[in-house]
Amino acid sequence: MTQDVKIRQMTIDDIINVYKLGKQAFIDEKKADKSYVYSYWSLMAVAHITQENIELAYVAETNGRLIGFALGHPQYEHISDVGYLEWLAVSKEFRRKGIATQLVNHLLAAYKEKGVPKVVTDVKGTNEESSTLFQEKLGFKLKESVNFLELTFKSAKKRTRKK
Repeated sequence: MTQDVKIRQMTIDDIINVYKLGKQAFIDEKKADKSYVYSYWSLMAVAHITQENIELAYVAETNGRLIGFALGHPQYEHISDVGYLEWLAVSKEFRRKGIATQLVNHLLAAYKEKGVPKVVTDVKGTNEESSTLFQEKLGFKLKESVNFLELTFKSAKKRTRKK
């Protein structure tokens, strides 16, 4: 375990650093090793969580630097008694030091405090480290596998942003 790592509830001041770390973990690293990028990570996603569910958002920091986060929702889809651990990331140089476990344990404690009886998460099939973390270290059970299917239109119009 890394010394001097503090786990605390996320604040609005953390939004940009959480977004940057998530972009690095969920998008940039995947592109660098030519992995398929399956992610809906965005600044809007982070802002929404901090606006709606700040009590289910935790960050890890050391020496004033944000090095990890765990973000959740109070319910999964429309199932009100099932919490959803949606995002978890730790800076590459701090992985495999127990930080993700600490983050998830803080988030699970928050769910228990809220009276949520069950929590679900999803892990990309090729992400063995996360699968091991959730199943072997944290006690999550594999329930159902879902395949993500995609169709790309060759002649789709480019979307324009509203100003």
